[in-house]
Amino acid sequence: MIGRTLAAAEQAINSMQPATISFAHGEVKFAANRRVLSDGKWTGFGVQQDGPVDHQVPLIKIVDKKQKVIGLVFNYACHCTTLGGDYNEINGDWAGYASRILEQQFAGAISLCTIGCGADANP
Repeated sequence: MIGRTLAAAEQAINSMQPATISFAHGEVKFAANRRVLSDGKWTGFGVQQDGPVDHQVPLIKIVDKKQKVIGLVFNYACHCTTLGGDYNEINGDWAGYASRILEQQFAGAISLCTIGCGADANP
């Protein structure tokens, strides 16, 4: 692990280049509040229709000097729990699929999803 971490850091340092960073935001609406309340008290997990959910998706885009997208960082406050406990395989869930699609649309770019404050939201 230490060797791989050092190699990754060295590779990052050796491939540094001038870049421009920009910020934008969008919105998606697949997250739902998962804290079910009854008379103001938590009763378990499910879907709380009127519970708060943040549907904003902030995005950082990184482009090289030729205006080619080389990196994307996006955030959506939602757990990666699309697949249930009966799906016993490794899977990136919605965040992994979103990153894969972005990396396909922007060949050569690296996409990173952060979950942010998603403890109350399930897809």
